[in-house]
Amino acid sequence: MPFDTEVYNKTYKPFNKPEFKDRIVYYNICQLSAKKGIDVVLKSYFRAFFDIPDESILVLKTYLNTYKGKGLGQRLVEVLKDNDFKEYR
Repeated sequence: MPFDTEVYNKTYKPFNKPEFKDRIVYYNICQLSAKKGIDVVLKSYFRAFFDIPDESILVLKTYLNTYKGKGLGQRLVEVLKDNDFKEYR
């Protein structure tokens, strides 16, 4: 075979997080930039689950490619403010 099938036969440690128990987990992986649409992900998630927060959890795995020297936390706050998430607070 032209590829190593053993890569797919690895055993991994179970991912057990108590806060994820009995919840639907939505997982988003992307670079934190305007073109990746993280604002759309956040808005969609909040619209769908604002009234039932204990039924789901959104996990964001992201990174910055040096966004004007600002930290990740500050950029997330900007995304939320720029897209008027006040109705979900």
